Amino acid sequence: MLNKLKTLCGFLSAKIKENREISDDSILVIDDSEIDRKILENILSKNFSKIFLAKDGQSGLNLAINEKPDLIILDLIFHGSNMNGFNVLDELNDCVETQYIPVIILTQDNSPLKIFESSDRAQEYLIKIKSEGKPVEPKSFIKRVKGVLKEFENERGVK
Repeated sequence: MLNKLKTLCGFLSAKIKENREISDDSILVIDDSEIDRKILENILSKNFSKIFLAKDGQSGLNLAINEKPDLIILDLIFHGSNMNGFNVLDELNDCVETQYIPVIILTQDNSPLKIFESSDRAQEYLIKIKSEGKPVEPKSFIKRVKGVLKEFENERGVK
């Protein structure tokens, strides 16, 4: 009897996870690492309905202007590009169409100077951890993303 109850609880728990509500919020990921973009897309798509991916700063800016995502996740370092994440932040903040989109910086650069330089231009600064081949720990990352979205919605009186 106890084993049947455990099996039923496991089945119900799996069904609840399977039917979790997916948010209508849209997320733009700007990262030059194809692997990280795909991993982040996989993590985010389980919680958000629209995920946009950009491999460099310029394509990220174009997507931000055209799609107007609810949140941007931005790497600071773009290898082989003359535009870095700080340039993207400046452009986003200078553009009327994108200046109110919250930004989470997700990068491998953990220097205090970089964190300080971005503190007035981004809502969060997260360090890539490369744990088990992933740039982030999925549960805590989603919690931070949802927290920034909620904070932004509360400030703007949205939703």
